[in-house]
Amino acid sequence: MDISGTTTVQWLVNTLQQQEYFFRYSTAIENPNRLTNLFFAHPESIQLLAQSPDILLLDCTHKTNRFQMPLLNICGVL
Repeated sequence: MDISGTTTVQWLVNTLQQQEYFFRYSTAIENPNRLTNLFFAHPESIQLLAQSPDILLLDCTHKTNRFQMPLLNICGVL
């Protein structure tokens, strides 16, 4: 992994863009360099959601990591 003078987060965003992932992120108001939220999904997952959009409920409040940020992992079966 060569990040070529960028931060790890900048490298991640660049990689997500290059791989055409769907992603959204937000930063802290008081410090725009601090990432507060990140969501990304593989393009194929977005296509599957478009085929079956009936209900998608996301709840990631059960556990948090060492930074007190929740992790949501979605697995699907066809």
